[in-house]
Amino acid sequence: MEAYELAPNGIIEKAYPLKGNEKVIGMNTLELPERQKEANIARKSGEYTIAGPYELKQGGTGALLFDPIYINDGNEKKF
Repeated sequence: MEAYELAPNGIIEKAYPLKGNEKVIGMNTLELPERQKEANIARKSGEYTIAGPYELKQGGTGALLFDPIYINDGNEKKF
């Protein structure tokens, strides 16, 4: 299954498709022990990281790509 998640400040707020991914909403990828290392590396470097295999909250196992997206509001970059 392929899914995309939007996680401002590391907290997953949206997932596409939502069906089958409801369990990840509200999860903080920056604080989960099994995911925080790669999530924080991506956040701090601005580059993507990929890691796995992970036991997925949706069931099964898979790899995760942490790809940070920043918005420049004119004052600072926001994660």
